[in-house]
Amino acid sequence: MQFKIMKLNSKFFYVALASMAMAGCGDDWNEDKLDGFTKPSVTQVETLEYTLTDADYKTIATNSTNKSMAEAAGVAAELSKLTSNKYFSGEIIASKYLPAFLAANYYNFDNGSSIKVTSNVLVGEPEYLAPFNSAKVVAIDEEGYDAVWGDKVKAYFLTPKTESEIAKTLLPTALPEAASGDMALVEYAYSDVEPSIGGGSSEVVEPTWTEVQPILRAAGGSWDYINVGGVDLSAYKGQTIRIGFRYNSAADNAPTWEIKNLKVLSVPYLDVFLFAKQADGSFAKVNKSSGFTGAGEYVIVSLGMDGKYYPFGTLKEGATNGYMYPEALTIENGTIAADVAAKWVITVAASAGGYTLQNASGQYLYKELIDAEAGTSKDNFMVAETVGESGYDWTIENQGSDLFVISNVLAKKSVKLNYYNGNYSYGCYADSKVEGNTYLASSLTGGETGDFTTYDKEIDGLTYVWSNDTKYGWKASAYVSGAGHAVESFIVSPAITIADNAKLPYLLFDEAINKGGSNPQSCLTVCVSTDYVEPATTAASTRSVKGNKSALYQFDGTSWSAAKVTEGTLAVMQPADYSSLGASYVSNPANVLPTYVANNYPYAVKDDVVVVAYRSSSSALSAKELVYDGTAWTITSDVSTQVDQFVKAEGVWKWDPSVTITLPAGKNQPLSTLFFQAATDWVWENVDVPAGCTAKGQGYVTSYGNNEYYCGCSAYQGNVDWRKSAAISNKPGEYDDMSDDEFNALVQQRFIEVMGHVLEAVYPSAQPVAGVKVLYTINFAVYTGVTTNWTIQYELTGTGKFTYVDKSLMEVE
Repeated sequence: MQFKIMKLNSKFFYVALASMAMAGCGDDWNEDKLDGFTKPSVTQVETLEYTLTDADYKTIATNSTNKSMAEAAGVAAELSKLTSNKYFSGEIIASKYLPAFLAANYYNFDNGSSIKVTSNVLVGEPEYLAPFNSAKVVAIDEEGYDAVWGDKVKAYFLTPKTESEIAKTLLPTALPEAASGDMALVEYAYSDVEPSIGGGSSEVVEPTWTEVQPILRAAGGSWDYINVGGVDLSAYKGQTIRIGFRYNSAADNAPTWEIKNLKVLSVPYLDVFLFAKQADGSFAKVNKSSGFTGAGEYVIVSLGMDGKYYPFGTLKEGATNGYMYPEALTIENGTIAADVAAKWVITVAASAGGYTLQNASGQYLYKELIDAEAGTSKDNFMVAETVGESGYDWTIENQGSDLFVISNVLAKKSVKLNYYNGNYSYGCYADSKVEGNTYLASSLTGGETGDFTTYDKEIDGLTYVWSNDTKYGWKASAYVSGAGHAVESFIVSPAITIADNAKLPYLLFDEAINKGGSNPQSCLTVCVSTDYVEPATTAASTRSVKGNKSALYQFDGTSWSAAKVTEGTLAVMQPADYSSLGASYVSNPANVLPTYVANNYPYAVKDDVVVVAYRSSSSALSAKELVYDGTAWTITSDVSTQVDQFVKAEGVWKWDPSVTITLPAGKNQPLSTLFFQAATDWVWENVDVPAGCTAKGQGYVTSYGNNEYYCGCSAYQGNVDWRKSAAISNKPGEYDDMSDDEFNALVQQRFIEVMGHVLEAVYPSAQPVAGVKVLYTINFAVYTGVTTNWTIQYELTGTGKFTYVDKSLMEVE
């Protein structure tokens, strides 16, 4: 990302001025010489240009203000897709969903500040894909299978003989309010063999669960999330496992358990905790996002899977670049003593792009690119005694618990504690490297369930124990109507295969525990099973059964049937396809889909078309059209960039719909033709006709009707003709006695008048924004024998009303 900052640092200016003025003066100089002097107020008015990063789209999608706004508008699923799509489209537009992002990141900017944000926007996607992109996702549960099989057999799967029941029975029940054209992706368990001859399994299969221990646990009695530290899964190398979160309450001990931000990786890539300096010189843990106040002194540590805290910030003595290999430090009662912290203090100072990081040796940490064009860098750190031109900006972002991510703005990499050759070390790693070592990752919020399923052994008459909350993740509670219940219920992960060569596989998540009895952690355990069978049912189970097949259906207003496309082939990605990707949905369709289609349609010929329906999140469907050009498959869509301006007014970031219109000179330039023809038509209707002209050519408008000499607009040439000789030739007697200056002043004043009316005709519905000065800038060409470039501005002062900005009409370089 790149920043362009233009501001006067008024604080520095004042201090410097005062220092110079007072040099060599006595104590009473200020009193004698500055009578009536008022110290200037310090403001932070910024002008900034910013390009969104891939990570920013997720931040925008998960912003609580945006999520509430999307939920109210019924587009929560579309907003969640922003994380994977990384572009704005449809209902999710930059002007609506960027202000909350700016408010969270640039809250310290004062009124009058402006930011131009460059973002990705989807253009040109085929319209017929719209129903696909709004399809509902329906997973058949036990109740659904029971409805299909009745009393004949207890089978939690469908077969060739019963698949037709999806359209006949299951979808009409699941989606009774469906409208014509609606689509549904149905996921279900399937067997080619009928149960009457041994297909599937209906016997009760109880898995074996082994408890595993998080390093840290939430204390209970608070909704604050903590990160539990890495849960070691090394004992399961080479095995396929399920992770279960077991809620086993009692009548007097029924807490609420919330779980989010879950990861399972093959090797540690651990984020950091911040310890902020206290008044007594010690350092105390920053427990949540509101505790991070920005610039200051901190000790930054990460918790290794050995339960030890490793500090960040210092290279080997004498080194100017490399990785960090720290020794563990001691933390007692959540506090780092001043003498222990001294060697590891990081001074965080505000910078144009975020913060600078200076270690206890006075060195500034930075990154540099080894290939500027490709934007690539090594994974190590570099240090310097002073701040250089680039690579010194870092961002510090909270992840919704007590864990923070520190990222380098230039390199787009994050600080992580890694495990290499039997030792812990710090490096700076790209998201792609972490993802390449990830078995499972999900926020478990915003509609993402992580594909966990519920498994109830005993729920004591409750309707459910676990629920997935868009804000708080998976949530379990057995405290209902003022009473606790004794229940045993799990959420179970999808199958995870731990590689034989995994270095140090682990589980990581955030949890919050509140209410309940005196020992709530005792009934909240994390377990692993190596023999969990799908579907594994119990007599009391009401869980959803994970499917092995997906099919897409469409409603015609009367009945459901298998979805089709009018041209080409429809391909619906299957659960096995996601498993091969090591994910539960497609997060990068531009990379995944062309390869998926190439593998599945190896004999394609030029111009073949395939529409791929795929899960773009845990709860949302998307579809893309791909066309084969004889060599490669290409998605039929175009993601372009757009620039939106936002200004801070009345303490709020607002979209500034100011418009810059460039009218290129020359014939057959569509935009120039539109504007200058509108100008010519206005002159004909409002000047020539009222003057008594009955045919074009009698007044200012020429006989061709595509240019005029009232102010010189030519739709034919795509410019403004301010040649006095041409005006006299077209309208003899009008301009003959004028000097050149008088002629120029007259046609320019008329141009100001006419172009204001043109804007009213072209933008009749333009709406002002409260507190924002909305400007329309027109760049155009003037011909006087030579072509020069000019500009003019109007302010939008009412609906479709434009007022000329004084002295804005001028020639430009």
